[in-house]
Order: sequence, then C-alpha cells, then structure tokens
Amino acid sequence: MKAHCQPCVLAGHSFGGALALQLAIDYPENVAAVVSLAGTIAAPFQEPKWYNYLAEHPWIQTFLSEGFLKSNREMMLLSKDLYALTAKLKGLDLPIYLLQGGKDILVNPGSPFYLLDQFNRVHLRFNSQWDHFIIWTEREEVSQFLQGVNL
Repeated sequence: MKAHCQPCVLAGHSFGGALALQLAIDYPENVAAVVSLAGTIAAPFQEPKWYNYLAEHPWIQTFLSEGFLKSNREMMLLSKDLYALTAKLKGLDLPIYLLQGGKDILVNPGSPFYLLDQFNRVHLRFNSQWDHFIIWTEREEVSQFLQGVNL
C-alpha cells in the first residue's frame, strides 16, 4: 500500500469486504476509507448453513475437493472471526462505504445494517433488486458508488 497510495481506499467484494476492514485495522495510517461490496462483514448474519455442517462429516468429505473443504472451513469460522473483527473496528476512525443488494443469497442483505447501526461513519447504498454479483451485473452503479467515496 505504501508504494502505490498514501493513504489508500481499500475495496473488497464478498470475503474481500472483511479483508479490507482487517487491513484497515492493521494499517490505519495507510487507509483513508474502506469500501465493502456485498461483503461478509456482519457476524450475526454469517453463521454456517446446514450444508456447511454436512460438509464437516468425514464421509461427505471424501467426495469433496480440497478447495471446497478449505472454503467450508473458512465458513465454519467466519462468524467467530467477524465478531473479533467488529470489536477491533470500534477504535477505527475512518469512513466505511457499503454497497449491498437485497437479492444476495450468499451474504445476508441485512449485513450492512449491522455496521450501520454500530458506527457513525458508515455510508450505505442498498438496492433491493441487486444480487451478490453486483461488481459484474451492476458495473455502472458500482463505478458511480466508488466515484462518490469522499475522503
């Protein structure tokens, strides 16, 4: 980050939303703002699903690829990790921009409201018709949203 921008605006989609927040915590002097696009950012909304528990069964694991098993392990720990992340965010004083769709089946559409209720410098753009893949399906909207990030 130091080599390319000082300070940077970090943007992340899906799991990248939480990663951008974590980087802001780890390097606050290098970050001007965080943008989460359909991001996994709210612990209460990221509990493992029934199929994540099923994939933990040793017999089922014999049929799953290593990549899928790694992804499932991440999902099993995600909520706990996000609670820890949210606690660390309390000391962070920078703007957080959230873009979320109401038809997202991978990230609960209520997720951004969790952060919106907890922090003062959170800005949300929500559209009930968008899905999880907004960075591809709503490119113009995402571009306009990113251009509106105020530092």
